[in-house]
Amino acid sequence: MTASDVGGSLAIGAVCAALGFLSFLPTDYKGLAELGLISAGGMVIAFVMNMTLLPALLSVFPDPASRQSAKLAVSFNTGASKSIVIAASVLGVAGGLLALQARFDFNPMNLKDAASESVTTFHDLARDSRNGIYAIDLLTPSIDAAKSKASRLKQLPAVGNAITIDSLVPSGQAEKLAIIEETAFFLVPALHPASGTVPADAEIRRASIALFQEFLQSYTSAAKPTAIAESAKQATDALSKLFPNLAEDATAVELEHRLTVHLHSMLDDLRLALEAGPVTIEDLPLRIKTSWTTADGRARIQIWPAAEIKNNADLRQFATDVLAAAPTAVGTPVTITEAGHAVVRAFQQATLFAFVMVSIVLFVVLRRLADVMLIMYPLVLAAIFTGATAVILGLPFNFANVIVLPLLFGLGVASGVHLVIRSRHATNARALMQTSTPRAVLFSALTTIASFGSLALSGHPGMTSMGQLLTIAIVYTLVCTLIVLPALMTWVERRTAQ
Repeated sequence: MTASDVGGSLAIGAVCAALGFLSFLPTDYKGLAELGLISAGGMVIAFVMNMTLLPALLSVFPDPASRQSAKLAVSFNTGASKSIVIAASVLGVAGGLLALQARFDFNPMNLKDAASESVTTFHDLARDSRNGIYAIDLLTPSIDAAKSKASRLKQLPAVGNAITIDSLVPSGQAEKLAIIEETAFFLVPALHPASGTVPADAEIRRASIALFQEFLQSYTSAAKPTAIAESAKQATDALSKLFPNLAEDATAVELEHRLTVHLHSMLDDLRLALEAGPVTIEDLPLRIKTSWTTADGRARIQIWPAAEIKNNADLRQFATDVLAAAPTAVGTPVTITEAGHAVVRAFQQATLFAFVMVSIVLFVVLRRLADVMLIMYPLVLAAIFTGATAVILGLPFNFANVIVLPLLFGLGVASGVHLVIRSRHATNARALMQTSTPRAVLFSALTTIASFGSLALSGHPGMTSMGQLLTIAIVYTLVCTLIVLPALMTWVERRTAQ
């Protein structure tokens, strides 16, 4: 008998909840679409269990009617109900204006633990725009086209540099090679060790160090004040403090060895550098060439931001400016920004879909437009209050919690449906609130809050924000359903009677 009595309300609630979960299915947000599909299937299974297993369990356990329990008694007089409806409407308008300031955090890095080593390292690297963390890539038809496009991109205020494979080949090579050749003419002979040279022993090393210290002292006393002279003076002072009797101190020899142990390899590198010749793109290693050009001649441009990307606004501005000049550009800033736009569109579409489909289902089943408006009014208020509270608490929407508002229309409608359908069997709204239905609505909302609220304890920033926002939404739905809806019903009954 209980299943027969409440089965219709449960069916409407299950269908509307499933629609709320399925609201992302027509959008481009495939991740939440799959989540909604799984959850909608869960709602169907839950409804079947409530209509089959639960009545069977109730038939086995003692008759609930024999146990008396207090009812949730809430009633309003006509004046109070009018005041509540007007106050709720005024707050709804104010909350709507505040909710318009809600923002969407499209950066997936903000969904990760900010204290983790990987995230802190990422932010450390991102502080230098030359690291390419937030670089944008553009593919052009040829190397010449890449050079031309890069020069135009460099003119954009948000662009710090635009690199092509041509940037890896030194410019002004003729002048630079002439300087290297002249330097090599005088320096290379001095870099080659004399034949027959034997390693110096400790005594010779100490004597050499003493001569070096004398040279520094004489140089600093005779040289004009220059950066080199200042450096020589600092070296002299440091050696004097470390080794007052340098020529006889054995540790000075060890210091000299440690400072010059790699000198031979460094001189070899210098000799090799002085043998430099002309460099072309063909001389670049294959792995570098394949990173910047394709087999059919196309060439890549890598675009760096002009300054550090500190926040989402900087990231969006950089991506927007580059896309305006090069619509086919790709890269992390473009991907993150465009994904954010796609999710915002999906969020808007899903919210509208959930609202429209739930309203249609209610109208088809209840056949009364007034009942549909009564049920939807507290849900709209709860959605507005949720958005306004998110703004006040600084809780932005993100890739995880964006499902909250569409889900609100699906899950929250059940409470209103139970009250409105039960009101058809009650003499008035006051009598409705003396029944067990409001208490059932309260218990149902509390279990929903406990279920979704547990997500707030997950430790994952995305899941935590989803749990927080869902808890806020369900609390507002409960308040609006148990206070605003009965007050509205009381006021409507009074006006109808008049």
